[in-house]
Amino acid sequence: MKTTTLELIRSVLKSDETISPDERARIIRATTTTGETLKPEPSRIVSHGEAAERMGVKVRTIYHYCRKGILKRVTPAGKKCASGVTSESLENAIRGMVS
Repeated sequence: MKTTTLELIRSVLKSDETISPDERARIIRATTTTGETLKPEPSRIVSHGEAAERMGVKVRTIYHYCRKGILKRVTPAGKKCASGVTSESLENAIRGMVS
C-alpha cells in the first residue's frame, strides 16, 4: 500500500470521533499487515531516505526525529556522519504513529 494512501486512511479515522483509539489501531494494523507478524531486525540499518519513505515524511523530518531522540541514528566506527537509523527504532516510531 502506498504511504499516501495509509496517511489518508489515518487522517479519516482520526477525524471520526465515533471510532475508539483501539478500533482505529486495529483498522490500521489490518490494512498494513500482510498476514504474517513482522519482527524488526535489531542490527539492520535503514537509510534516512528509506526511513522517510516508510514513515511518509521528508528526510529532513527524519533528521529532526533523530535529534529529538525518536529515532536512533547509526554512525559507523571511524565516521562522523550517520549512515541511517536502526530498524528497531523505526518500527517503534511507526507503531507510535498508529496509536
